[in-house]
Amino acid sequence: MRKLHLVKSLLISDFPSGSSINYYEGKFYLIGDDSRNVLVMNNDYEHLGAIHLFDHTELRIAKQEKVDLEGSAIVRVDNTDNLLIVGSGSRKNRKRIILIPLTQAGLEIGSMQHAIYKTKDFLKRIEAAGVAEINLEGVTLVNNSLVLGNRGNRSTQDNHLIVTDTNFWENQDNANLVIKRLVLPVNHTEVVLGVSELCYIRENDTLLISLTSEDTGNSYDDGEIGDSYIAWISNASDQLRKNEIIPDELVNLSTVEKVFKRQKVEGMCYQMAGADFVLHLVSDNDNGESRLFQVLLNF
Repeated sequence: MRKLHLVKSLLISDFPSGSSINYYEGKFYLIGDDSRNVLVMNNDYEHLGAIHLFDHTELRIAKQEKVDLEGSAIVRVDNTDNLLIVGSGSRKNRKRIILIPLTQAGLEIGSMQHAIYKTKDFLKRIEAAGVAEINLEGVTLVNNSLVLGNRGNRSTQDNHLIVTDTNFWENQDNANLVIKRLVLPVNHTEVVLGVSELCYIRENDTLLISLTSEDTGNSYDDGEIGDSYIAWISNASDQLRKNEIIPDELVNLSTVEKVFKRQKVEGMCYQMAGADFVLHLVSDNDNGESRLFQVLLNF
């Protein structure tokens, strides 16, 4: 049994719709699904600056216009570490990924550049492979493969893990593509849970999956927010060779601390603090704000 202990939480009222978070060389990179920027913070969650992504007059990009950035990971492309940000793919304008080279990580944050790539050809292959409704909500790097999490909903309840190449957008017709069905423990809950983020802990080969309950029947509309959960998959490298993936354990975060009640946790990353694993979670509650949580994870 793994144990979770809440260390602290912090409301960020001036950054909307936190959907993913990554930690790289002493900095956190916070993504919002309808934000114009990537927020960069230090170890104390203090603002260091922002990486500009989109020109827009409003703080939040309108639902019908946003790229819906839902997952992010650090990947190595052409011998350079990059922040990869993945759009959900649930609508035409959301079939995109953003790549930000981190070669300037120690320089002026505001001058960092990004590139946008369309992913429609790759997403067509996912649909053809049997995924009924595209809604990519999580991404992580497991050894030399990229794993994407596709979220289910009330109408299409299956969640899937999609294993592909770390640079799949460069060769979308021929990139590796393997679909795995995520099977949740039978006693988990009576509500429908959908994947909201993936996080691989390479030090002990564990894949963490965050899931949320939300009363929506499709990949586009928002619904009433329920609770958030974290699932564990031990020996992830071997488990990802199976056609169906069953987590070892599933924990409702609201049973850890009441502050998690009605919090839609959409982003998750970790850092090492001595021998301890520290998780950093971010929630988006559709109100234009984001909330960060620091959680100690004991194996």
